[in-house]
Amino acid sequence: MPPLIRQGAEIGRQARLRTVCPLGMGVRLSPLALMILLLAIGYLLLAAPAMAQDFTYSRALSDYVYTFDQYRTTHQQYQLKVTEYRQFKTLTAQTAAYQAGLELLLKRDDVVRTHLTALRLKLQETAGVNPLDREAIFARIDQEVNWLFYHQTRLKNTTNLSELTRISKELESHYPTINVLMYQALATVLAGKQSFLDEQLTTSYLTLKDKLGVNRWLEEAGQKLELSSERQTTAHLTTSRLTAQTRNLPQEFSAITASLKESHQYLKETASALREIIALIVL
Repeated sequence: MPPLIRQGAEIGRQARLRTVCPLGMGVRLSPLALMILLLAIGYLLLAAPAMAQDFTYSRALSDYVYTFDQYRTTHQQYQLKVTEYRQFKTLTAQTAAYQAGLELLLKRDDVVRTHLTALRLKLQETAGVNPLDREAIFARIDQEVNWLFYHQTRLKNTTNLSELTRISKELESHYPTINVLMYQALATVLAGKQSFLDEQLTTSYLTLKDKLGVNRWLEEAGQKLELSSERQTTAHLTTSRLTAQTRNLPQEFSAITASLKESHQYLKETASALREIIALIVL
């Protein structure tokens, strides 16, 4: 049978959405909160400029939210049809349960696909992302989207509940590969924002250094830039080491964001030092 949705709130954390199947199949769907995180990373100073195009990250995020709402509605219909089948045990009720289950599983694949598409658009629109990293993740996202389309075709080719259950479990086996890609894509977005800010401050630092030579404020700014770069490197290495077999992806992602927050703090201190220099020049 297709998965049921359970929503639970954790103390101090936003609610997470998890799929649970009565036949033992469960697939972790990334929460809506994770997508909203793409828009509201409080510690990053600069938002990346949106590229001039019709299909933007904002549109993709809206598509994801809409698709997820459809998924929840489809799940309610599925629950109703399953209840009727268990109650009446008729061929008609069984067929209705199968159709409802098929629609639910197709919509579940759509949720994952629109999530990946939103991440792809966010990567495309974020300044500072390493071009090689961006293209590598693009290729992986495109591959997973194609996999999901193929999986939907296999679902549509089923004829009964037994086949539907068997094909639905393919996503359970494959989802760890998709899940780690989602985390790596999001980490790359955050790193790109940080890199963009780093580049701006480094340019200002070098310009002042060329004009003024070395002084206490410039020396301090240079040290902070180096420390910031070290934290960014740590975040990048942690991101690159994530695999489908990584046991605790949320914990690893927290470590990545912690490194980037430290990096950002050093950049704030760099900016403060540069402002002191500029103030002295003005005076």
